Amino acid sequence: MKKLGILSMAFTFAGCLLGAGYVSGQELWQYFGSYGKIGLVGLVLSLILAGLSSWLVIWLSDNAKIGTVDRLIIRFDIPWLRAFVGVLFSLLYFFVAVIMFAGISSLCYQMFGINKVVGSAIATVLIMGTVYFGFDGMVKVFDMAVPVLVVAAIILSIIRLSGTGLSAVDLTPAESNPMLGTWYMSAFNYTTLNMFASIGIIAPLANHLKKKSTGPLGMALGTFALICIAVLLILALSTDRVSTGTDLPMLYNANEMGSGYGILYAALLFIAMYGNANATMVAALNYFAKRMPGGKEKRNKLIRIVIAGAAAFACSLTGFTKLVATVYPVIGYIGIISLILIIEHSVHILLERRKDVK
Repeated sequence: MKKLGILSMAFTFAGCLLGAGYVSGQELWQYFGSYGKIGLVGLVLSLILAGLSSWLVIWLSDNAKIGTVDRLIIRFDIPWLRAFVGVLFSLLYFFVAVIMFAGISSLCYQMFGINKVVGSAIATVLIMGTVYFGFDGMVKVFDMAVPVLVVAAIILSIIRLSGTGLSAVDLTPAESNPMLGTWYMSAFNYTTLNMFASIGIIAPLANHLKKKSTGPLGMALGTFALICIAVLLILALSTDRVSTGTDLPMLYNANEMGSGYGILYAALLFIAMYGNANATMVAALNYFAKRMPGGKEKRNKLIRIVIAGAAAFACSLTGFTKLVATVYPVIGYIGIISLILIIEHSVHILLERRKDVK
């Protein structure tokens, strides 16, 4: 892997947070938009903290010479506890995939009026089929859809705001998620959610930075980009509060601006969700395959895919909005424990280094 510069670090960090859920608008609205103006304060604080916590992960990985998630979080050599962390991460990937299943179902409903159960069934067959046959080239194409989708979301937000004017922005508080509580708890939960979800990607980068300063500077630039994108999206959604009551608010906005915008945004959103679901489901299944007897046998692989597909289909029927409102906060609260353990590990490293100096 080539050495990462500031821009590459910024794109990598931002890419960990920017996904189909982010640019659908649902995730940002639940965590920040529903709290009104103070929610924007929470947004800025949350993303700054996410940048700082990700930099701490890189610092710890570099100084402790550890690149694996379980050993970064669990400092003590307790195999069963480290295995538990691995299972948690696999469940995280599984439920992220489930949310994408539900997102595709909501997209089919909003665009074509297809029953959500049928939409979830379509998503299950398509995604689990790709997981089984391993269309790696297709997945790489899907990975490219997220950056294009982000650009499309920015452009649509700017067009929306230029058409309505800032006077149309309504930042009055709305009903918020009871699992998140206050705006500051919501902001902190979002920080730990993203730290927990991205640690496996961020930690190994410690050995691939051009300079020591690349990490913090890249994080700062990535954080600034994320804040700008999120604020644009929330302001655009606030010009039409009806959109925030839909599963995919930005898709609703795109359709309101014209059918061409809606079709383009729907296509990009579908590709991004499909790719995201495929990647996370493969990661979850691969974890268990490596730890199960006969994990690489084709028959066992098919059994795992059928069971995982059936479970994902059943869970996706809960609905995209409800899943985002439930799964993400739970992951965020688990992330709080992980952040505390990472801070403890970092303090331990610092104290050990001081002893060595003395």
